[in-house]
Amino acid sequence: FVHAAPNLHVARAAAEALWGFDKLPAERLAEAENFVRKDGAHCPDLVVHGQLIDLLGQLGEPVVVHTLIGLLADGRHMPGTSGEGFPLRFVATRAVVFQLLSHPEIRDTVSVEPFLEGARHDDGRLAGPSLMALGLLGPRAHPHLPGVVRDHGDAADRAALLLVASALADPEGPPPPVEQFAGPAHPSRALISLT
Repeated sequence: FVHAAPNLHVARAAAEALWGFDKLPAERLAEAENFVRKDGAHCPDLVVHGQLIDLLGQLGEPVVVHTLIGLLADGRHMPGTSGEGFPLRFVATRAVVFQLLSHPEIRDTVSVEPFLEGARHDDGRLAGPSLMALGLLGPRAHPHLPGVVRDHGDAADRAALLLVASALADPEGPPPPVEQFAGPAHPSRALISLT
């Protein structure tokens, strides 16, 4: 989503420089969280926001997950011929997945509902991580999954993401109810059995 955004070179460089630290102090992470939540509302360069959201997803403490979930409804749209969409939604959903993978203890505190719309989306940049998040949330998401997958031509691929994420979260847990989309012979099932 770099092409259509105003390019604030210094702000981008500053956000990128934060990745150079092995561990960021809690104050810096709090400042990044405040920026993406409210303080950066007047920064027109969505790439800067995206860099900080990524940072929070990978380096932030589990408490940032609720700020990240709040960004799943971000309405800032980026026009373009390739890469059009809602870039902050894409990166926020991916950041939540990183948080759910890194901090399994928070999975029970994260609601299923914020990911349902994204999981139904036609744009794979939003649907993919949304489906992964639902798979990581386990059986609480199961009642919603057939409806999330059903109306898509790539239902088998979507079901595979749910199966893999679910197996990552709890290899011994019940698999998502997506047999009608990815049956026992589906390649994702063979992949999961290797773990």
